[in-house]
Amino acid sequence: MANGLQPYVIVFHCDVPQALKDEYGGFLSPHNVDDFRDYAKLCFKEFGNRVKHWITLNEPRSVSKNGYANGRFAPGRCSDCLW
Repeated sequence: MANGLQPYVIVFHCDVPQALKDEYGGFLSPHNVDDFRDYAKLCFKEFGNRVKHWITLNEPRSVSKNGYANGRFAPGRCSDCLW
């Protein structure tokens, strides 16, 4: 920022914290909604005075398809797999 750059922050990129996955299944649980809301609010509160550009979810289709449908990405769930 001192050099004139504007940060673009991604709140969620690819995976949930392991503790939330272990506790209730991460994105597979509605409990994740409240945790994600609280996390996003904290990010906005702490960095909102410097960050004006936010990307809430990066590549949501890729995360849902590859992380939860075919299991290629974290967390490796495979709803569509026959094996």
